[in-house]
Amino acid sequence: MRPYSPNPHRETLTESEADAVDWTLKKQHGPWTETEEQVFQAWLAEKPSNQSAMAQCEAVDATLKNLRAEQLAGLRAQILIDKAILNSCSPAKTSRKSFRVAALACLPVVLTAAISVAWYQFWPVEQHQFQTAVGEIKNVKLGDGTQLTLDTNTHLEVQYTRARRTVEISRGQVRFDVQRDPGRPFTVTVPQARVQVLGTLFDVRWTPDHSTPTGPVVTVKQGHVAVEHSIKNNGLPFNDYAHRTELVAVQQLALDAKGKTISLQNLQSRSLPEWTLHRITVVNTRLDELLVELNRYSSTPWQLGHKELASLKVSASFDVRNKQAISEVLNQALPLEVIQQNQQQLLVRK
Repeated sequence: MRPYSPNPHRETLTESEADAVDWTLKKQHGPWTETEEQVFQAWLAEKPSNQSAMAQCEAVDATLKNLRAEQLAGLRAQILIDKAILNSCSPAKTSRKSFRVAALACLPVVLTAAISVAWYQFWPVEQHQFQTAVGEIKNVKLGDGTQLTLDTNTHLEVQYTRARRTVEISRGQVRFDVQRDPGRPFTVTVPQARVQVLGTLFDVRWTPDHSTPTGPVVTVKQGHVAVEHSIKNNGLPFNDYAHRTELVAVQQLALDAKGKTISLQNLQSRSLPEWTLHRITVVNTRLDELLVELNRYSSTPWQLGHKELASLKVSASFDVRNKQAISEVLNQALPLEVIQQNQQQLLVRK
């Protein structure tokens, strides 16, 4: 994704952006000579805004290339409609530059004669990057009213266009309270899966280094989502998913590192994750798995002093911010004690 624009909701292209589109179209439809390459490189080096616009244009072009056939068919149909409108509004044919000015004056939605409605629809209008430190939980409100809650040690990128809303999670866990907008589907992506939704409340977790399973986990609190997963190995330049699983409220889907289903289960309301309140609840969970989860929230690790303690089972609810209270619960519930040693919480036999 590209850096966030300081003016994310502009309705027309800047001069650099319009020029970048012209260069992209020229490259695609050729011919492309050595002289044109030299002129292009000179334009690119002329000012930073040209470089930024070209990078943005390449990202839009990549998005369009990944569209499915039925989506492209719909866009082509809309392009024909827009061209007819332009032709009816514009006088006699003129130069490319003049035609662009006439088109903008006649129909602002159609940005230039060279830019189809597809370019307009998929050009980013809002972009952000958010992250949290270890132990931090952050609430974020996006421009459309969608609210995100980022769990500890989480990083994500947001990109909104006029046609779609996309969030990419590179690590961590996020709760989504999505503002309904049927005209702009909301999609969350992780390496092995894509979650599609129009309006709902759900969690997506992607913490391969800190938990089992090593793949993503999707939990729906309210509403309905569709999860596309298990990427096909077909050499395509974009992800093509082999399976689609639909989830409704109080359901959870866990995937492995290749996106294959490990479990699809119906949860009790009381079993839904409480991490947004800084709490984790475990039921008959191995002690070593509990410590992995606690370590996601702590810069001073929890460690086992004796390996045989790993298989002990725990059922409890913890405030991850209160290490003293966690230690007291473990001391009382299990045959162990927690001691402070070398800046860590060490669990040893009693």
